[in-house]
Amino acid sequence: MFEPYELETAPVAPDLPGSVLLRNSLDDAIAAAAADVMLQAQACVRAFEAFHLAITPSLSSRELVLRLMTDPNFRDLPWSRTHLWAAHEPRTVTDESTESSGHLADMILHASDLPRDQWHPAPAHLPDGDARYEQELVGHLERREPGHDRLDCVVLPAHTGSIRGLDDPLDRLVGPTEDGNAIALTRRAVRGGRLVMVVAPGGSARATLADLAADPSGIGIQPVGGQLRWYIDRLACGHENLE
Repeated sequence: MFEPYELETAPVAPDLPGSVLLRNSLDDAIAAAAADVMLQAQACVRAFEAFHLAITPSLSSRELVLRLMTDPNFRDLPWSRTHLWAAHEPRTVTDESTESSGHLADMILHASDLPRDQWHPAPAHLPDGDARYEQELVGHLERREPGHDRLDCVVLPAHTGSIRGLDDPLDRLVGPTEDGNAIALTRRAVRGGRLVMVVAPGGSARATLADLAADPSGIGIQPVGGQLRWYIDRLACGHENLE
């Protein structure tokens, strides 16, 4: 006689604004995010002859960049037409373990044909670094026709501060964070993006996603005229991943 057993309940994606892509594993979630970066890059290069990508340094964005650099499926990403921006940059990078956009840029510059002058490091160490960075960003985006002068893709981690968005009373595109330890794209800049991606696989994202699903009012990055997408795995929903 067979012993009865319980079937595992299928994970349910959290109810979040935008679209939620739930995959069986971290690797699958990263692959889905990488595919969307490539499709967005190709579309923007066709439409505007350039692709403006902003990334917040994090463990998930490092996994994403590594996938873009090593997976043959993404070798057609037009890095030579890409401009790379820092969505968040600490004022002080003390060692190699500290996440910074420079570490991500080094990975890309080493393994792609991204021109060095199309990597735009944020001068967060300068007192007026936010103003300088905004001026540089605006200068490049204004080369497009009015209405198209916005970032094409913004990659964010499952961090409460990033998802809430940086408010700026002066309505700038770049400003200092509340603690003054970094500069970052403001809510206005992120919400102007054509595609805002929250790459949030893994158990560490579970509590943040649950809190946001319970109270979506804390999400301040919904794009105006763009798309918001979340990339998560089973672990982020409280289930074991499937290989």
